[in-house]
Amino acid sequence: MNKILIVEPEPTLLNLIAELLHLHGLMPITAASCEQGYELTKLEKPDVILCGHSSRYFNSYENCWEFITKLHQDLETADIPFIFMAGSALETIPNWQNYVRYQDILFKPFKVQVLLEKIYTQLQSSQNK
Repeated sequence: MNKILIVEPEPTLLNLIAELLHLHGLMPITAASCEQGYELTKLEKPDVILCGHSSRYFNSYENCWEFITKLHQDLETADIPFIFMAGSALETIPNWQNYVRYQDILFKPFKVQVLLEKIYTQLQSSQNK
């Protein structure tokens, strides 16, 4: 069963995504912060990471960027596929070019099928390496 780490500060969305992935035969691992997400990444070695942000939380984008940077600098986690769940247009995200360079992007709100397609595409790509 493929492990999917979901890092999302909004508890309702975190739980909904986890339930959805479970219903589709994936093993969700949940984290409410990027710091917790990094610890769980090291511990659980997920197959894909979904990372959301919330404009309600101060420095949300900066925390996500630090998380991505730490993952890519660590040889154990550098190759884990990463999907950034953005709640706004790219142009409104500080340093948005950095996000595009390192991972896939999913815009909120999103359709279930789009989320699953992105996850399965990342799983297939990582298995082909």
